[in-house]
Amino acid sequence: MKSYRQDNKILFKFEEDNSKTIQRILRILKDIVRICENRSVTAFPVEDIKSLVESCNLLTITVDDVKVPISYVDYVNTNKESIGFFKEVEKDFKQSESNLMQKKSIFKKFKEEVSEYQNIL
Repeated sequence: MKSYRQDNKILFKFEEDNSKTIQRILRILKDIVRICENRSVTAFPVEDIKSLVESCNLLTITVDDVKVPISYVDYVNTNKESIGFFKEVEKDFKQSESNLMQKKSIFKKFKEEVSEYQNIL
């Protein structure tokens, strides 16, 4: 599984085998929900849960790890929402971009002053 960011969305790319495993997991979950909602069935769905765990384990083994930044997890735990994290990251990025542009303009002015001083000499 690969993840990347595009247009403020996090996109995931799955291999064909992974999507089949995910579909199997979803089917099992639907079966478990159906069994739990059916009051006439008194048996616990052990086999369904066992196959769900096996499918999830298979999925975690076959996919690449996608690391979630600790700062993101801390922010979500503290603020109970996630969009603010991305807004803060964007604000910090724009601030650093603004600082770089300001430094660039200062160096440009300094270069012009040095060239004027050389012309005077």
